[in-house]
Formats: sequence, C-alpha cells, structure tokens
Amino acid sequence: MKRLLILDLDETLIHSTYIDLKLNQTPHKYKLFYIYQRPFLEEFLESVSLHFDLAIWSASKADYVKQIIKNTALSNFKFQFVFTRAKCKRIYSKVGSIRYLKKLELSPDFDSYHKIIFLDDYPEMVDPVENCILVKEFRGSESDDELLKLTHLLLNNY
Repeated sequence: MKRLLILDLDETLIHSTYIDLKLNQTPHKYKLFYIYQRPFLEEFLESVSLHFDLAIWSASKADYVKQIIKNTALSNFKFQFVFTRAKCKRIYSKVGSIRYLKKLELSPDFDSYHKIIFLDDYPEMVDPVENCILVKEFRGSESDDELLKLTHLLLNNY
C-alpha cells in the first residue's frame, strides 16, 4: 500500500482572488473569484501520484472545491477522497471568528499516522500537525517553484 498524501487547495495548490491578476495564465472564473493554479501543478501531481495515493482536504465549501477540481489540472487525477469544510472541526475564537481544523481520524485503510502526509500552508489547522509539511503560501506568483521543491522532497525523503 502506498502512503497517503493529503493536499490542501487554497494557497497550497491554487490561489483565488476577487481581482484579475493579469497573469499569463488564464484564470478560471467561479462566482466572484478568479482561480489561479500554482505553477507546475500538473507535473507535481504526475510525479507524486506514482508513489502516493492522493486525497484532497480543504476547509472550503463543497461546491467551491468541486469547481476547483473540475477546472484545474486536478481533474486529470484520481483521489482516494475529497473532504471539505463539512469534515473539519469548527474552532471558535473569543471574538467570534471560526477556523476549521482538519482532524485526522484513522480508518481501517490507514491504521497508522506514519502512512499519511499532509501538504498545507497552514499546518496549525492540521491535527496531528506532525504529519504536515509546511507549504509556502501561493498568492499567484508566476515564478513560484514550490511544487518542484516539494516533488524533490517527497520523492527523496518519503
């Protein structure tokens, strides 16, 4: 059995904004958002999918996540599961804001945490945090090469 690589979406694999960034990449438009996929996303997924089972876990709503997958390079890949905000634990702050914790609970297929790796730009919202590799936040830069670095890291260390 391959290890499971759980991927975050926003600011990890894609960037969504209300502003057209006027980049070489044509963004996907969803409601009021311009959606930009991170450079080298397809190459990253092709490489890691040979060595890992893939899954997506986003703190975003299901309809948004579905559109992201459908309209980016993600549509070309098979995922073991796609979890959204509904599978997150709500954390309420004293001032009333809500954060969404991705709390991993083991299943019969993955009876040990050491078989699971998260990639997320916000590891504080992953439990257990020890399973998370911090990904540099993506804000639409066309010169971003984080996924190339992550490919090298994952294929050579896991």
